[in-house]
Amino acid sequence: MKAVLEGHTTATIDRDLTKALSYLAHSSDLAVALAEPGFPRGYDAVAEAYRKSLGSIPKDNSRLTTDGYRFRVAGNTAFVTYREIMTRPDGTAKTYDKANYLEKENGQWKMIGNFWMPETKAAAPDQTMIEDWERAKAYTKEYLDAMPEDGYGFRPTPDIRNFAQ
Repeated sequence: MKAVLEGHTTATIDRDLTKALSYLAHSSDLAVALAEPGFPRGYDAVAEAYRKSLGSIPKDNSRLTTDGYRFRVAGNTAFVTYREIMTRPDGTAKTYDKANYLEKENGQWKMIGNFWMPETKAAAPDQTMIEDWERAKAYTKEYLDAMPEDGYGFRPTPDIRNFAQ
């Protein structure tokens, strides 16, 4: 299964339409997420979308690595999730979380559903969040500075933490 998934991506990177399509099931249920909106369904529609997509962009010189594979196999079907890391020659990388549904066709694993999501980065904190944190930090320091050192061990009742805690 890994060979099918990685072979498909490598063929796509190489813009080898025939090879990329060879990893797909010849099924009316085939569905693939592409960069354009919508999901082409069925082998013929997917093949046409691949022709347009792969034919319009130059070969990608990225290096493919994968990790985090998880497999669920039930008879002639399998669901696989994993992560693809595409590293360009300049060292920059893009990570994609992938989910694939595979079926056996004539004894060979073939992709029937290929979906991916680019990794998202956490948003930078906005100015309001930073201001709130700075205000809380200043208030906490003021609070700590107001307590004499000999008061840090003060415990109002035995079951409550002391001031230092």
